[in-house]
Amino acid sequence: MEKINGIQQIGLRRYEIFYDFSPESESEYQLRQVVEHKPTIEEAKQIVLGHVNTVVQEKILQGLTYHDYMVWLSAENQRNITFAYAMASGGDLTVLPTIKLGSDEDFIYYTFSSAEEVITFAKTVQEHIEDCLQEGRGKKDEIDWNDYVI
Repeated sequence: MEKINGIQQIGLRRYEIFYDFSPESESEYQLRQVVEHKPTIEEAKQIVLGHVNTVVQEKILQGLTYHDYMVWLSAENQRNITFAYAMASGGDLTVLPTIKLGSDEDFIYYTFSSAEEVITFAKTVQEHIEDCLQEGRGKKDEIDWNDYVI
């Protein structure tokens, strides 16, 4: 079935904003939001782009796995990984880092086996982040804003 994008009036002053929506699909980017007034194109852009940004951030945060466990890529963890990478690639890493992999309910503590593994892991993290950002840019580039003019 084709995706629904745009704005539909569903009441006297009620509208639904759709993005990448299909009743038969489970797209992670799928959006269906009701507003109680006629939205402007600027408001539709804010809602749709905000939604895409949120999905991208969630994918960055929870979308990477390592040794079959989720890697929680909070801003703090990203900084720590970057620091460990800098230390490992500069030859200054004296203690191999340990990271928590998984969720709060199902996790392990993993200690890297070498500086090379730290470097490879950090590069994997950076590739994951860039892939998520690139996917989000692609989703934004595909939007036909003419569908949101009412």
